[in-house]
Amino acid sequence: MDSRDRLEEVAARGAPAQSAKARELLSRITTDPQDASVSAETDALFDAYLHDPYLTKIEPSEEDRG
Repeated sequence: MDSRDRLEEVAARGAPAQSAKARELLSRITTDPQDASVSAETDALFDAYLHDPYLTKIEPSEEDRG
């Protein structure tokens, strides 16, 4: 799973703040794919997403998919 895939998962299934951060990082990847700070932030965000004991993963609804 590459960075973009991980960010897309967090954007779709993470808590609202995590989802917003994932969308921001996806935008930054698009504008500057060589930005090393995006990779580090993506790793930290995905790790938090996977290991947050209080997080209930949010399944996207039909309304979310448009």
